[in-house]
Amino acid sequence: MTLAKCKRCKNLFNKIVDKDICPACMEKEEEEFQKVKDFLKRYPEKKLEEISEETGVDKKIILDFIREGRLQLAEIQGEGEFALLTCERCGKSIVTGRFCEDCRKKLAALLSSDGDKPSSRSLDEDKPSSRSPNFYFKDAIKKKKEG
Repeated sequence: MTLAKCKRCKNLFNKIVDKDICPACMEKEEEEFQKVKDFLKRYPEKKLEEISEETGVDKKIILDFIREGRLQLAEIQGEGEFALLTCERCGKSIVTGRFCEDCRKKLAALLSSDGDKPSSRSLDEDKPSSRSPNFYFKDAIKKKKEG
């Protein structure tokens, strides 16, 4: 066990799962998730601001649910509009998770090399140089095994 500081309430707790929130906040987060999920079942066309206002759940928390893959946006907004969620690698608009389908495929190919030497082509070869890498392999491997 590791002593950690909860990212929500800032209290210290014994970290036993791979989340940065204490058990009390985790329970509260699960309640908020159920609230949002139930709301979206009744009103799937609602926008983020409306969902937040109606459920009382902060927009940032709702976006975290989407990044975690627990919720999915109904559709990607137009190119000229503000994108709610973008790929952490290439910046493309996405509806769930942290990476777009192309980047997920590239990561999966890299991870499934079965211990062989990685190819000379790097995952970051076609990545815009203006963005710093934001890859968290531990999370990606866990998601791959779960999904």
